Amino acid sequence: MISFRSLLNIGWRWLRRPDGFKAGVLTVGLLLLLYFQVQSHQALRNGMRSLDSRMVDWMFNLRGGKQTAGRCVIVDIDDKSLAELGQWPWPRTVIADLLRKISANGPTVIGMDMVFAEPDRLSPRRFADELARETGVKIDLPEDSLDNDVALGDALADGLPVVLGYLFILIPDGVPQPQEVPFPSCNIAWLPPGSKPPLLHAWRPLLNVPSISSGAMTEAFWNAWVEGDAVVRQVPLFIEYNNMPYPGLAMEMYRVGTGTTTYQLVCGTNGMLGVQVGDNFLPTTPDGMAMINWRGKRGAFPYISASDVLAGRAGKDVFRDKYVFVGTSAGGLHDLRSSPMDSPIPGVEFHATLVDNILQGDLFRRDQVRERGIITFGLLVGGVALSAILAYCPALLGVLSGILTLVGSVALNYYVFFLHNTQVGVIFPLFSIVLLVVVVMSVNYLMEDRKKAYIRHAFAHYVSSRVVDRLMHDPRSLTLSGEEREMSIMFSDIRGFTGLSEGFTAAGLASFLNEYLTEMTDILLAEDGTLDKFIGDAVMAFWNAPADQEDHAARAIACALRMQARLAELRGGWEERGLPPVKIGIGIATGPASVGNMGSRDRFNYTVMGDTVNLSSRLEGLTKAYGVGILVSEQTLNAANWQDHARYVDQVRVKGRALPVRIFEPLGKPLPEGVNEQWNRVVGFYLSGDFAAAGEALAGLEQEHPDPLYAAYRERLDEFAEEPPANWDGVYTHTTK
Repeated sequence: MISFRSLLNIGWRWLRRPDGFKAGVLTVGLLLLLYFQVQSHQALRNGMRSLDSRMVDWMFNLRGGKQTAGRCVIVDIDDKSLAELGQWPWPRTVIADLLRKISANGPTVIGMDMVFAEPDRLSPRRFADELARETGVKIDLPEDSLDNDVALGDALADGLPVVLGYLFILIPDGVPQPQEVPFPSCNIAWLPPGSKPPLLHAWRPLLNVPSISSGAMTEAFWNAWVEGDAVVRQVPLFIEYNNMPYPGLAMEMYRVGTGTTTYQLVCGTNGMLGVQVGDNFLPTTPDGMAMINWRGKRGAFPYISASDVLAGRAGKDVFRDKYVFVGTSAGGLHDLRSSPMDSPIPGVEFHATLVDNILQGDLFRRDQVRERGIITFGLLVGGVALSAILAYCPALLGVLSGILTLVGSVALNYYVFFLHNTQVGVIFPLFSIVLLVVVVMSVNYLMEDRKKAYIRHAFAHYVSSRVVDRLMHDPRSLTLSGEEREMSIMFSDIRGFTGLSEGFTAAGLASFLNEYLTEMTDILLAEDGTLDKFIGDAVMAFWNAPADQEDHAARAIACALRMQARLAELRGGWEERGLPPVKIGIGIATGPASVGNMGSRDRFNYTVMGDTVNLSSRLEGLTKAYGVGILVSEQTLNAANWQDHARYVDQVRVKGRALPVRIFEPLGKPLPEGVNEQWNRVVGFYLSGDFAAAGEALAGLEQEHPDPLYAAYRERLDEFAEEPPANWDGVYTHTTK
């Protein structure tokens, strides 16, 4: 059973080997921590939602307008009305006349998006009082006669279905709180009982004068919630004042219009869930806000000029069974706001939109618990998947995947949530995607540089600069782990090195070897070979790794010939310095071999292993037996297409290897005319077992063209003459290396 400590060690080793995917997974974890940190701090959460709001604004404009229920009408105190009836405020008698004429056409309810906070200064009663105060002339008038406020209050008291509006002052302004309080004609209950949701708090109300409000059937506030960018996106359905919740204008108009008497404020663990009005449940934010589902630009609802209503120019049925809002669009009256879809827009249209949302049941909702679950799941699954794509796919595909994920996240939010009246934050997921792309691709980039530096450092001393550049250009062609591929392996060794070294001091021997190995290595690298190692005076090298080389066999043979030619040049200089003659043997074999980093976990070399390696080593050892400088296997000769520039040497079974192999000597220059044909004639007799004929043919060839190879065969044929081999198959078995 794996212990906890073992798991920690595994995790630590995993983290110590960074790559793009691991960096992405770690970033996902940090993003999750950051997300929950943001959700736990009000200021951070508000800042994130402010950015989300701008994305929602864009979605509203992308969606465009939406059909209204056709039951909301706006009576507009517009510039035309001011031009016909005079400057605002109008006498309250004009307002009373306006409300009577609207009511005469059978509206469901009338809502006043205004407040009559001061007595009407145009009332005759007020004029008489001011005249008496200024001049001493007193006009004897009945107590309540000719008071415009009383006239409006009387009109309301006649049973007009009017919801008066008032304003809550939310921020302390130094004005004392009034003794009067709003008086909506409704019952309010909390579900569950005793709940205390975090509603907006008001400092004081700005109420209608008592002579007006006393005649009204009910009243409600008309505050809208303006965010930092002056855009109205949500409206409070209730505001708390003196520990009591009070309904907004749209709420009261809907309640009155449906004949309901009671509100039930439904609460959850994080605040308000919504408001139950009769059979209709209205979702809200935790602080009691309704999230508006905008219908379009300014003018989404029918506007009727107040002057047309007063003059009788409005249609008879224009208000029948309608929710009528009395407000203003005149610029001088300063009731203009901004919506996500238009600016400026009359404030009264916010309330009309909210009532239309309630009637159609399509208020937006934002469930915090659901939103957190969606974003958490998306970060875990989508973040890990995107990290894998960015880490393991080509850079272009990774960038395209990041862009598609960004676009897909917005599209998913729009089609799955927004168009179904649900808001789910999208800014944090978009931020997470961008951060993941930046982090993973940056790590990939750093790793790529690190890999290139490693390649250059690891192979600069083993291969030519051309090979290193090719690996740097295409690191994917490099395999540092073991893999099997066809390769050409070369071993070279100084003959009689033990005896040679006896004539040197330690320092002199080191100097000589450095000179010799430098010359040989330069040739090796010039032929794009890979230096495997120095084994004393021996050199081991290979081709076709780490980079692919189609002509690896030809390069190996060319390298061997150049090494022998350069050694002949060096030999003259060494002899002049009193050094003994130096000769080397070179063996080359071609075939499958395993190449890669091999060794212990902490100490390893890039090397090659396999039967082909052993064969090339044996061939190098046989060069002394045959008196030749270079021996190559038949597979090497064929792979290099060198048949016309080589001579057959033997078919042998080397020590430690059961299968025979034909070996050849590549030639730097052609043999004298006719020599190769004579030699092939000797080989033909030899392979057929006619050793006497082979000896006779060899004697003539050896006399005309003495050669160490012929001498080696003369010695073998003499042995066979004394003791012919049994079951001759043309293969000579070497019992020593």
